[in-house]
Amino acid sequence: MTNAQPEDHFVGFQSRNVYNGAGGITNYAHAYDADFIHNGAGTIATYVGLKLKEVAGTGTITNNYGVWIETQTKGTNRSAIYSGDGNHHYLGGATGSLSTGAVTCATLRSAKGVIASEHNTPVTLYTMAGNGIYLVQAYIDGADSAENYAAFAIIAKEGTTQRIVMQNNAALLVLALSGADVRATQTSTVSIGITYVVAKIA
Repeated sequence: MTNAQPEDHFVGFQSRNVYNGAGGITNYAHAYDADFIHNGAGTIATYVGLKLKEVAGTGTITNNYGVWIETQTKGTNRSAIYSGDGNHHYLGGATGSLSTGAVTCATLRSAKGVIASEHNTPVTLYTMAGNGIYLVQAYIDGADSAENYAAFAIIAKEGTTQRIVMQNNAALLVLALSGADVRATQTSTVSIGITYVVAKIA
């Protein structure tokens, strides 16, 4: 496709089915891969049901999503992704051997970054937006002493109530809550960055 003017969309495959019947449908699939049957003597090294490759070329793309699933609101029981078996599930390039039904990720996080901080002045690392259990890890950037510069906390949030369930503050770095804000205060006597990772684990 070549064009000189902006276009609304460019789709490789698109379908829009409309059902107005009075009878029920037991199963409906927008796209369906029928059974692949392999009875040959040769070995298939890798079988992939669906593979989406990276975009090639030198053009600029602002947002690139391999899979986009909009909010699912229809149905009594609904899920953005459903896995019908108890096999292993790997995300983010993670590998390894897992027990049945386990999920592993190379990194599971809600937020990460480095934030500038002044001596003895609290800074907000993250604002919790939903109910759950949050794991927070933070350390003073470039420091090499876990005892003095690294801290972690496990935080529970339910509605407008949140509390630190467990934590281990460092001598020079303290994690605390201010409402739904997770804050860090460093007392290293200098202005320095605080590196942090926040993961919602439940």
